[in-house]
Amino acid sequence: MTINTDDPTLCNTALTKEYSILVKNFNLSYFDLKKLIFNALSSAFLDEKENTHLRKVFENTFIELEPP
Repeated sequence: MTINTDDPTLCNTALTKEYSILVKNFNLSYFDLKKLIFNALSSAFLDEKENTHLRKVFENTFIELEPP
């Protein structure tokens, strides 16, 4: 499963807003959100190099957010 904003301008939304709605209405955890984000990367229309780069960026960001 992934969360998307097909046309953020038309729908007047952003991914941050969509994730916030999920957390509030479905009690998703931090780890649920993390899984959704990595699912989205796996489904993204990116070449392998760019996908690998973004995956590393997200992995490093999550490492910074998580307690040791």
